Amino acid sequence: METLAPIHFCPAAAIASEIGRLELLIEIAGKLTDLAARSADCAPLLRGLEAISEDLLMAAEEARGRLAEAEAVSSAGAIAQLLAALRDERAQDEDFRRRSGMLVAHAMRFASAAQVLDRATSQRLSQMRVAEMPERVALAAS
Repeated sequence: METLAPIHFCPAAAIASEIGRLELLIEIAGKLTDLAARSADCAPLLRGLEAISEDLLMAAEEARGRLAEAEAVSSAGAIAQLLAALRDERAQDEDFRRRSGMLVAHAMRFASAAQVLDRATSQRLSQMRVAEMPERVALAAS
């Protein structure tokens, strides 16, 4: 019997995988930009790399928006959403915080439906700020 990876059946996991690939490409483009900046005759290459980096950053941000809308149907997808929520919470931006709340809500819906957490714990977690979560999750699990 063949077991499918979560990216094959879970929209949230697939989008998280896409974000990971985009972030890797952004990192590679950054390293190439650093190398090209050391050479005086690489101005056209630098402009091209900057344009590519900008496109990759916009694609990653668009994918993060899709992740906030996606349903998690696997633990991998729910975990990806919680990790993305932590990232957004750290950004100290109101729009990112709103998206963080959406990510947590989707992840908690999965956790509740999969009976990973009881319904009351899922509801309490989905109503708190992400910054408070690690401490509260540890208490709920004990």
